[in-house]
This record gives sequence, structure tokens and C-alpha cells, in this order.
Amino acid sequence: AYAQGSFQEMMRLMKSAMSLCIFLSLLVSLPLYIEIEYVMNLGLVNPPVMAVEFVRLLIVSAFFALITLIFTIGIEATGYNRQMNIYTGSIFMLTIPVMYIFFKMGFGVLYSYYCILGANILIFLSNMVICKHLVPSIRLTDYMWLFLKSAVVIVLSVLPAIYIVRHYDASFLRLI
Repeated sequence: AYAQGSFQEMMRLMKSAMSLCIFLSLLVSLPLYIEIEYVMNLGLVNPPVMAVEFVRLLIVSAFFALITLIFTIGIEATGYNRQMNIYTGSIFMLTIPVMYIFFKMGFGVLYSYYCILGANILIFLSNMVICKHLVPSIRLTDYMWLFLKSAVVIVLSVLPAIYIVRHYDASFLRLI
């Protein structure tokens, strides 16, 4: 759509892709996020102590990495990838000294996963801004509203799941 100069069509496609990515990723990741202890106990006799927290942080981090790809595709459609690559690479490289500082200060290994999550959120935001810079007709507020509406749907869909988790024993049926 960008190559043809149809920026409205590009925006529509990006919004549709973002909605689908959010919906499909939550369809898989939300039950896994809630039931990760049960899933890990299925495959491992004695799961590592922090494994549940690691996997939960990785699921949230992967969610942000996934929706970042929508803006990455928009940026790549313009052909001006250098700025995005510089920012993305720099943010990821900065996580190394930040992790080192956390470890030096005595924080646990879980904080390295917080750093990765923070980096993915920063990359998401930077790719949004870069995409807006390269394609000025894109309205970031539309994407932010879409993201916020999705967040509301997430919260509303988690409430019944929390009820189920609190009132039913762990089983494969509860996972589904």
C-alpha cells in the first residue's frame, strides 16, 4: 500500500494486523500466562524456582515484541530502515550495562528479564515514533487507542480466568 501511495490503506492494514496480533497472541499466551505453573509441572518433575516468573516476563516481553513488528513492517515499507536499526540495536545493547549495574547492586536474575521487557517496550515506542516520522499521515493516537482498548479487553477477559483459577483445581481442562 505504501509503494502505491495509499497511506490510508496502509494505516487500515496496520490497524488490522495489530488487532489480529493482539487477539491471536492473547488467545495463546493468556491461558499459558495464568496456568504456567501447571504446564511446567506437566513437563518437569521439579521446575526451577524462578522459572514461572521468567516465563511470565518472557510472555509479556514477547507480546510487546510482536506488536512492535507491525510498526517495523511500516518502517520497512518506506525503505528507510537505518534509523530503526540504530535505535533498536542501541536499546538492546544498553540492556547489557543496565543488567550489569543491577547485578552489581545485588539485584536478582529476575531483573535481567525486567530489562529485556523494558527494552521491548522502548523499542515499541521508538518504532511508533519513527513510523510517524517516515509516514506523517499515520495517526499514532489511533494505534494508542487500539492498544488501550485491547488492554481493557485483556483485563475483562482475565477476570473470569482469575475466578476459575481460584475456584477450580489445576488441570488440563482449566488450562483450556
